[in-house]
Amino acid sequence: MQDFKLLTRQLLETYLGSDTLGEVAIQDFLDANASIIGTGKQEFFKNIEHFLNSFKFDVEKRKNIHFEFKDLEIEENIVDDQCVFVYGSVQIYGLYDKEVTIIHLDSRFTIIYGVRDGKWKVLHIHHSIPDKEQLEDEEFPITLGKQVQQARHEVEALSAGYSYICLINLETGDVELIKGNNIPGLNGRYTQTDHNILLEQVNRLIAKPFRKSSVEFYDSRPSQNVL
Repeated sequence: MQDFKLLTRQLLETYLGSDTLGEVAIQDFLDANASIIGTGKQEFFKNIEHFLNSFKFDVEKRKNIHFEFKDLEIEENIVDDQCVFVYGSVQIYGLYDKEVTIIHLDSRFTIIYGVRDGKWKVLHIHHSIPDKEQLEDEEFPITLGKQVQQARHEVEALSAGYSYICLINLETGDVELIKGNNIPGLNGRYTQTDHNILLEQVNRLIAKPFRKSSVEFYDSRPSQNVL
């Protein structure tokens, strides 16, 4: 039977070693209806034609970047005489002018091979990169989820702090509202009523320890009503 570890190495060498369009021979490994899932959201290909259009575009963009791989580990599982799948991991490096490392990917993959017209062809590839923020004992990126939630809260608080742009007349002390959030009741000129509306927004959206400094940031009046 075919040496699938060797075949997978050759596939990887061909994929990463295609520095010019004239060297593209990746299609020799793939079945016409091969499905390929990569690391990017857009890398979800249902056939070889779809994949090659994207792959050739990527090759054109590589220019002076040369890819190499190390620490290739492959396991194979023979389903029957018509189907075999392999899985493993590999370290991929992108070198600028073949000297300076500018890309390093810790990659995992699964490849399904099947017999088509008497030859072994790739039927499916799934390629992924582990999340660096996921802790070793986590089965799901809980830590990353908490970080995203915290970042969202910070953005909401920041948006409240930048709730309007105003023009201040230094001679008269008048404050004219130039642009503000779509807050019901907010008038064109900054009045005490407007001030109270904005304070209500701050008290609702910003954590208590940061309310006073937030109001001071965008308001020249004393923050008397901040809770």
